[in-house]
Amino acid sequence: FVLSEGVYIIVPEAQIPTEQRYYAGAVVYDTSAYGLIPYAGNLKEHGSGQFVWPFSGIITQTFTRYHPALDIAARTGDIFSVDKGKVIRAGWWQGGYGNAVQVDHGNGYVTTYAHMSVISVSTGDNVDRGQKIGVVGNTGNVRGITGIHLHFTVQEGGRYIDRSEE
Repeated sequence: FVLSEGVYIIVPEAQIPTEQRYYAGAVVYDTSAYGLIPYAGNLKEHGSGQFVWPFSGIITQTFTRYHPALDIAARTGDIFSVDKGKVIRAGWWQGGYGNAVQVDHGNGYVTTYAHMSVISVSTGDNVDRGQKIGVVGNTGNVRGITGIHLHFTVQEGGRYIDRSEE
Protein backbone atom coordinates (compact mmCIF):
# COMPACT_ATOMS: atom_id res chain seq x y z
CA PHE A 1 0.00 0.00 0.00
CA VAL A 2 1.33 3.42 -0.97
CA LEU A 3 0.29 6.41 1.07
CA SER A 4 -0.22 9.52 -1.03
CA GLU A 5 -1.37 13.07 -0.50
CA GLY A 6 -5.09 13.41 0.15
CA VAL A 7 -5.53 9.91 1.61
CA TYR A 8 -7.23 9.87 5.01
CA ILE A 9 -5.94 7.59 7.74
CA ILE A 10 -8.25 6.52 10.53
CA VAL A 11 -6.68 5.52 13.83
CA PRO A 12 -9.30 3.99 16.14
CA GLU A 13 -9.51 5.61 19.59
CA ALA A 14 -6.76 8.09 18.72
CA GLN A 15 -6.44 11.18 20.88
CA ILE A 16 -5.53 14.32 18.98
CA PRO A 17 -3.19 16.37 21.17
CA THR A 18 -4.02 20.00 21.70
CA GLU A 19 -1.27 22.43 20.98
CA GLN A 20 -1.06 26.14 21.38
CA ARG A 21 0.73 28.11 18.69
CA TYR A 22 2.17 31.55 19.15
CA TYR A 23 3.30 33.95 16.49
CA ALA A 24 6.07 36.52 16.07
CA GLY A 25 5.09 39.87 17.51
CA ALA A 26 3.31 38.23 20.43
CA VAL A 27 4.73 37.82 23.93
CA VAL A 28 5.29 34.13 23.21
CA TYR A 29 6.37 32.56 19.96
CA ASP A 30 5.39 29.82 17.55
CA THR A 31 7.59 26.83 18.30
CA SER A 32 6.04 24.59 15.62
CA ALA A 33 9.07 24.77 13.35
CA TYR A 34 11.13 23.20 16.10
CA GLY A 35 8.47 21.03 17.72
CA LEU A 36 6.52 21.40 20.91
CA ILE A 37 8.41 21.38 24.17
CA PRO A 38 8.01 17.96 25.83
CA TYR A 39 8.48 19.08 29.45
CA ALA A 40 10.07 16.38 31.57
CA GLY A 41 8.08 17.48 34.63
CA ASN A 42 8.40 16.10 38.15
CA LEU A 43 12.17 16.04 38.19
CA LYS A 44 13.59 14.80 41.48
CA GLU A 45 16.09 17.62 41.53
CA HIS A 46 15.47 21.06 40.09
CA GLY A 47 17.94 23.52 38.70
CA SER A 48 18.76 26.57 40.78
CA GLY A 49 17.55 29.11 38.22
CA GLN A 50 20.99 30.74 38.43
CA PHE A 51 22.55 30.18 35.02
CA VAL A 52 26.16 29.99 33.94
CA TRP A 53 27.07 31.08 30.41
CA PRO A 54 26.65 28.16 28.00
CA PHE A 55 29.54 29.08 25.75
CA SER A 56 32.48 31.49 25.55
CA GLY A 57 32.44 33.66 22.45
CA ILE A 58 31.22 36.88 20.92
CA ILE A 59 27.51 37.72 20.97
CA THR A 60 26.69 38.27 17.31
CA GLN A 61 22.92 38.54 17.62
CA THR A 62 20.89 39.55 20.64
CA PHE A 63 17.41 38.73 21.83
CA THR A 64 14.61 40.47 19.89
CA ARG A 65 10.95 39.77 19.32
CA TYR A 66 11.88 38.21 15.95
CA HIS A 67 14.96 36.39 17.24
CA PRO A 68 14.15 35.21 20.79
CA ALA A 69 17.67 33.90 21.38
CA LEU A 70 21.31 34.80 21.72
CA ASP A 71 23.78 33.85 19.01
CA ILE A 72 27.26 33.38 20.44
CA ALA A 73 30.07 32.87 17.92
CA ALA A 74 33.55 31.37 18.13
CA ARG A 75 35.58 29.12 15.85
CA THR A 76 35.48 26.23 18.28
CA GLY A 77 34.56 25.42 21.85
CA ASP A 78 32.50 23.31 24.20
CA ILE A 79 28.88 24.09 25.07
CA PHE A 80 27.76 23.65 28.68
CA SER A 81 24.39 23.20 30.36
CA VAL A 82 23.51 26.46 32.09
CA ASP A 83 21.93 24.66 35.05
CA LYS A 84 21.07 21.21 36.36
CA GLY A 85 18.32 19.41 34.44
CA LYS A 86 17.19 16.58 32.22
CA VAL A 87 17.85 16.33 28.48
CA ILE A 88 14.45 16.14 26.80
CA ARG A 89 15.66 16.36 23.18
CA ALA A 90 19.01 15.62 21.62
CA GLY A 91 19.67 15.13 17.94
CA TRP A 92 18.84 16.56 14.54
CA TRP A 93 15.89 18.97 14.48
CA GLN A 94 13.97 19.70 11.33
CA GLY A 95 13.18 23.35 10.74
CA GLY A 96 16.59 24.90 11.12
CA TYR A 97 18.18 24.07 14.45
CA GLY A 98 20.36 21.27 13.05
CA ASN A 99 22.05 19.31 15.85
CA ALA A 100 20.45 20.57 19.03
CA VAL A 101 19.91 19.79 22.70
CA GLN A 102 17.03 20.86 24.91
CA VAL A 103 17.22 20.69 28.71
CA ASP A 104 14.28 20.88 31.12
CA HIS A 105 15.53 22.33 34.41
CA GLY A 106 12.46 21.21 36.36
CA ASN A 107 11.67 24.68 37.65
CA GLY A 108 9.79 26.10 34.68
CA TYR A 109 12.93 26.81 32.64
CA VAL A 110 13.81 24.99 29.42
CA THR A 111 16.99 25.86 27.52
CA THR A 112 17.85 25.01 23.93
CA TYR A 113 21.32 24.85 22.36
CA ALA A 114 21.33 24.71 18.55
CA HIS A 115 23.64 24.35 15.51
CA MET A 116 26.06 22.03 17.35
CA SER A 117 28.72 20.10 15.45
CA VAL A 118 28.81 17.40 18.15
CA ILE A 119 26.18 16.37 20.70
CA SER A 120 27.69 14.85 23.87
CA VAL A 121 24.45 13.85 25.67
CA SER A 122 21.37 11.76 24.93
CA THR A 123 17.66 12.24 25.55
CA GLY A 124 16.91 11.21 29.14
CA ASP A 125 20.36 12.08 30.51
CA ASN A 126 20.57 14.12 33.69
CA VAL A 127 23.06 16.97 33.39
CA ASP A 128 24.73 19.17 35.96
CA ARG A 129 25.27 22.90 35.81
CA GLY A 130 28.41 23.48 33.74
CA GLN A 131 28.46 19.97 32.25
CA LYS A 132 29.58 19.68 28.63
CA ILE A 133 26.66 18.86 26.35
CA GLY A 134 28.24 19.42 22.95
CA VAL A 135 30.55 21.37 20.65
CA VAL A 136 29.72 24.56 18.75
CA GLY A 137 29.00 24.21 15.04
CA ASN A 138 27.05 25.45 12.04
CA THR A 139 24.52 22.70 11.39
CA GLY A 140 20.97 23.43 10.33
CA ASN A 141 19.78 26.65 8.81
CA VAL A 142 22.69 29.02 9.29
CA ARG A 143 22.54 30.19 5.65
CA GLY A 144 26.31 30.43 5.39
CA ILE A 145 26.08 33.93 6.83
CA THR A 146 26.22 33.46 10.57
CA GLY A 147 28.94 30.83 10.54
CA ILE A 148 29.93 28.78 13.54
CA HIS A 149 27.87 29.78 16.55
CA LEU A 150 25.56 28.66 19.34
CA HIS A 151 21.90 29.64 19.04
CA PHE A 152 20.78 29.68 22.68
CA THR A 153 17.22 30.09 23.95
CA VAL A 154 15.67 30.24 27.40
CA GLN A 155 12.00 29.58 27.98
CA GLU A 156 10.11 30.03 31.21
CA GLY A 157 6.68 28.43 31.27
CA GLY A 158 6.87 28.09 27.47
CA ARG A 159 7.65 31.76 26.86
CA TYR A 160 10.96 32.82 25.37
CA ILE A 161 12.75 35.18 27.73
CA ASP A 162 15.96 37.19 27.69
CA ARG A 163 18.30 36.16 30.54
CA SER A 164 21.43 37.72 28.97
CA GLU A 165 21.38 40.80 31.15
CA GLU A 166 21.03 39.03 34.51
